[in-house]
This record gives sequence, C-alpha cells and structure tokens, in this order.
Amino acid sequence: MNILLTHGYSKDNRGDAAIVSAMVDKLRVLYPSAVLSLVTLDRFQQGAKFEGVDLLHAFFYSAIYTSRSTLFRILRTIKMLATTLIWAALFRLLGTEIDLLLNENELETIRAYKNAHTILAVGGGYLVGKNTLHDTVTVIVQLHAIIVGVILKKPVVLFSQSIGPFGNWVQQVLSSFVLNMVSIIMPREPLSTANLRELKVVKPNIAETADVAFLFESSGQAEVKQILSKLGVQDLTKLVAITVRNWLDIEKQESYEQAVAKFAQYLVTQGYTVLFVPQVTSAFHNDDDTVVNDRIKVLLTSGQQSIYFLPNSFNFRQTKSVFEICKYVVGTRMHSVIFALTSRVPALAIAYERKTVGIMSSFGLQEYIIPMEQVTAELLEQNFLKLNSHHAEYLVKLDAHMPIEQERAERAFLEVQAFVVKNGLV
Repeated sequence: MNILLTHGYSKDNRGDAAIVSAMVDKLRVLYPSAVLSLVTLDRFQQGAKFEGVDLLHAFFYSAIYTSRSTLFRILRTIKMLATTLIWAALFRLLGTEIDLLLNENELETIRAYKNAHTILAVGGGYLVGKNTLHDTVTVIVQLHAIIVGVILKKPVVLFSQSIGPFGNWVQQVLSSFVLNMVSIIMPREPLSTANLRELKVVKPNIAETADVAFLFESSGQAEVKQILSKLGVQDLTKLVAITVRNWLDIEKQESYEQAVAKFAQYLVTQGYTVLFVPQVTSAFHNDDDTVVNDRIKVLLTSGQQSIYFLPNSFNFRQTKSVFEICKYVVGTRMHSVIFALTSRVPALAIAYERKTVGIMSSFGLQEYIIPMEQVTAELLEQNFLKLNSHHAEYLVKLDAHMPIEQERAERAFLEVQAFVVKNGLV
C-alpha cells in the first residue's frame, strides 16, 4: 500500500515535525510493508528523507523559492494551480498523462498522488485564514493540495488538525466545497468541530481526535543537559522556557516583545533561570523565532546573567527534551505548550490563534491562557504567580486529562485502520 502524507510544513517547525514523526512511527507499526512518502515545503536534495520517508516537493514549491518577485510568485502559483488541476482532470477522464504541463517537481509529486492508495493530510493548523488577500491565496493553495487527490479519485483523510476560522466568504465557500468531498476529517479540538458545522461540512465522516504530538516522545534528557551545560546553563532546578513568535502588526508586536523581555527580567529577580527556545526556524514566510529572540535580547536591561537563548541547531526531539527538564513553560508556540504538557510541566499559554484555546480547554486549563494581543508584563507576572501557587492543582488536571487526550490521538489511527479495511485498501 502506498500512503502519501501531504501538507508537511518543515522539519524546522519542531511541532509539525513531531506530528509527522509520530504519524510515521504509528503507521509503520500498523502497516509495516506500506510505502510512505511526504510532501513538504522544505528545501532538500534529491533522495532526501525525513524519518526514513522519501520527500516530495509541495506543488507550489517553485512559486515560493524560484524568485523574490511577488508578481512572479503569483503568476507561478496561478500556473501551478491551473496545470496540476488540468493534468489530474485529464488523467481521470482519459487516462492520459500530459506531462508537458508540469515541471519536474510537480510531475514527481502528482505521480505520487496518482499512485497513492490513501492520502493523509498531516495534522496541523493550516486551514485557517484572516481577511487578507495573502491568507485567501494560502487557503486556496492548501485546498488545492486536497482537491488534486479528490479529482484523482483517491481517499483523502484530513488527519488530526485545527480547521478555521476563516476570514472571508471566499475562504468559507471554497473550504466548505472542498472539505465536503474528502473521506474523513479529524478535528483535533471541539472548536474545529464547531467550525465544520458552521461551514456545513456534513458529507465526510467527522471524527474528533487530538493532536498527534501528544503521542510524540523525545530523545531523552542526558544529551540536552550536556549541551545546556556547555552553553552556560548550570542551574536546571528553576528553569523557565519561553517561546515567542512574530505574528501581530508592528506596534502590537513591539509591545508584546517588550512585555516578554520585562517578564523575563522579572523571573530572574524571583530566582529563575530563563531559556528562550526557538520552536520554529523556517525560511518560509520568515517564520523564524530566533529573529524575535534577537530583538528581545536587545531589549534586556538586567538579568542577562540568567537569561539564555537556545541556538536554532536543536532538532525537534532535542527541543522536546528541553521542555522536559523545565520547571515551567511560557509558550506562544502551541506545540511548545503541548511538549510541556506531555512532559508534565505546567505551562502558561499565549494564544495567537483559537487552536491554543481549544487545546488548553481540553485540559480544563483555559484560565492559563493570555491572548497574544493582550500581553503585558504585568499580566504575565500575575498569571505566572497563579501558575506557581496552583502548581499541584494544575498537575492534577494534567494527570486526569492527559490519558484522555492521548487516547483521542490514538483514535485517529483507529479511524484510518477501519477506513482501510472497509475500502479494501490493503
């Protein structure tokens, strides 16, 4: 059986890498003889693999990386959307492959679609949009990678992920149209299930699961402790990890970064060691947390002797290990919060999208969420004090709900198993 994993973002997004890794590990147990392939936005050399899985370029890879010109990228994207859909439609209707329509990367990827027995759109939060032209184009491109599989009459399964909200009627109408044509949709929290109802997505089997990263395991703490020691981080007993990201408009982003810098200095006065951890360091969309970390470093006026900035050389397994040895985590990146929760480390979540609210609410921890646009140093300090004083209560909730979330994450694979058997795919 050929299983094609689509919508891979980047190994430099440690959360998404953990999702793919956990999926691959589980699928290999369920289907040892299956051939797995992964469509990703990463740049890679011919023959490259991730977790032993062959890599393929996303359809709009060429539009992203071949030019700095916005106009050229738009034109390349339009061409890619049109030619790949035409190729798929002609193959379905006539059984003919019009290879001249596509470039080498597009051709390799669409042939993987054609030869797949099942297409699994990996978990994540990419089916969402603000009311901007950029986000509308992004939603269209993400939906395109689904509709190609539908046109080729392949079973398409949307693995555990967040869906919506969408910023305008174009995004909503197109999403409703495409999502009603897939086989299974697995929202990873109740908010996404509600969004699907609002979109009137009723035709697929909708099975609510949980983020697959809840099943991800680290590489152990020994190696990370040695590396941190070399970086000068000696006292690990009161270590607080912080993750940040670039997301808001310029004025609000500056206010957010100033608040985080001030909060880090406050933590030092309370006897903590602070470690800024880059969760995402991807070139795509300039999604690189080290850039924000560098700006925060400049803002520091005290406490620098106990504030450290992790280099971007840590892979996704090592990053998970870092969170395991922390006392607390203050995470803007959602998967830094999930990494903390699965490590039984209390986390304060800074929510930039509703998906963070959905995840924390699943644990009954919604009181430990701060909307990113509302962050102030005072609010961070207040909520951290609450987190510290309710440490034991937090862990009780964590221990009660974690088995439930992990069981829900496992349910995603049970759904795939049942679907494969029902449709005779193996």
